[in-house]
Amino acid sequence: MLILGSNSQGRRALLEQITQDFLVAPSNFDEDELKHKQHKPSSLVQALSLGKLKVLIEKYPQDTIICADTIVYQKGVIYGKPTSREDAYTMLLQLSLAPHYVYSGASVYYQKKIFTFYEKAKVIFKKLSPLEIQQYLDRGEYWGKAGSYGIQSLSDGFVKKVEGNYATVIGLPLEKIQKLIFSE
Repeated sequence: MLILGSNSQGRRALLEQITQDFLVAPSNFDEDELKHKQHKPSSLVQALSLGKLKVLIEKYPQDTIICADTIVYQKGVIYGKPTSREDAYTMLLQLSLAPHYVYSGASVYYQKKIFTFYEKAKVIFKKLSPLEIQQYLDRGEYWGKAGSYGIQSLSDGFVKKVEGNYATVIGLPLEKIQKLIFSE
């Protein structure tokens, strides 16, 4: 059985592009301690996805498991999920002022081995007005999303350009996962 260790609708939709045959079983891994220790974005997303994976291996030792984590990084600041509407507003305003990077790490338990990797994509927003940000926030789509946005739900023309894999920005290094698990 294939297990997706995430509640993310975006990750679920991406995985469904490859297979419909999987179970969603989010990990209850406590991310807080790692978030305060890891400072390099690539290391952080890999460590978080691996922590989630290890919890699920105990529950599903015979299965194939995919866990992932995503952060947004800009000028030395790591943006995770917003803690409030005000936090989301500040994040989106900052992200619209300069390019930022989305890091998505994945850990996969496949054939009793653990594989951990990440991908990075550069995202450039247009300069957002306070009104545009407030209108987006009114829709409530920022909750639970690194950097306060899900690129798949940004229909307001926020994004000028993505350099890298679109799936990375959604939150799953899909091509690497596909090559690892489904290339046989």
